[in-house]
Amino acid sequence: MRSRHLTVLATFTWGASRYPAPQLVQAIPEQRRVEVRDSIEAPSGPRSVLNLDATLAAQQKATELAERFSEWAREAPAAPASWAGPGLQRKVQ
Repeated sequence: MRSRHLTVLATFTWGASRYPAPQLVQAIPEQRRVEVRDSIEAPSGPRSVLNLDATLAAQQKATELAERFSEWAREAPAAPASWAGPGLQRKVQ
């Protein structure tokens, strides 16, 4: 499974090298913060710091991915209702 995170599509087309597309696809609907952190050695011990460049790259890819999903959903308007299964379809209709 890890190898899928290292494809060109996952790390450059739809994701970023430090935040691959499969992780973005999970983070977006969960409304999780998209950020890349580095571990550095500080006098008090290891610290986690924000990597601004990598974070901005990942956030840009998240925006592009969300926009493309939105376009796709508009292209096939009947599809989202069909994903829900029969129970939810009755509630949606």
